Amino acid sequence: KTAKIAAEEAKTEATIEAIEAQRDAELDRIEQELLANKLEKKELTALNDEFTKAKQKLELEYQAKIKEARDKGNKEEVARLKAEKDEKIATVKSQITQDTLGAEKAKAIETQLASDKKVVNDKYNASILSAKKSQENSIDNINKQAAEKEKAAKMKAWQAQQKADIASAIIAGALATIKALA
Repeated sequence: KTAKIAAEEAKTEATIEAIEAQRDAELDRIEQELLANKLEKKELTALNDEFTKAKQKLELEYQAKIKEARDKGNKEEVARLKAEKDEKIATVKSQITQDTLGAEKAKAIETQLASDKKVVNDKYNASILSAKKSQENSIDNINKQAAEKEKAAKMKAWQAQQKADIASAIIAGALATIKALA
């Protein structure tokens, strides 16, 4: 039972990670398309270069911390560090965009991007929720099957004990009869 549940949880975790990777790729694509439409090639190249450098620096900074937490088996800490890293990346990206493009142009792009990202996030959050519900249903089925097997085993043991008790009573009765006759 426990192994089946662990396998189901691992399967769901892998599914959710795949969904999140697809979501992140789509969000990046949407952002790149929006920036390509709103910016000149020179501005876009400068923005992407600066952001790539900053992102790599943050990735390296958090890579060791995340690996250490993963090695210790601390899933909560891994999730917290990933969220913290993503938040810092978003902050740095916003700051670089403002510095490179100016506050007004950056704000207009961020507003449009936020709207587009909300639609994508809603779509993928529904997929994640569906995967989690599927996991819950699978775990419920595993628990029900285990409970049924346990109930059947207890019934079988009870029936065997009942037969043994009857046999014991017959033997005790026969011994009593023999003693009475003797």
